[in-house]
Amino acid sequence: MKEIVVRIKDAVKMKEGRRAVNGVCLEVGSGELVAVQGKSGSGKTTAALAALGLLGSGLHAEGSVLLKGESFR
Repeated sequence: MKEIVVRIKDAVKMKEGRRAVNGVCLEVGSGELVAVQGKSGSGKTTAALAALGLLGSGLHAEGSVLLKGESFR
């Protein structure tokens, strides 16, 4: 079994009371390469920014991000 180095669980991004990204879950193991794909406007960039804690003002993210088992944000 590979060590999980990145785990995103139940990521949600709120904007003006609406869920812009809902329930994103992702696990990346040691040595794995992951790509996220989807249509334009489907929330790929927004999910990544929320996971990194880089959302702009007025935006709220929920869920957890773990890096090697430790809370990232």
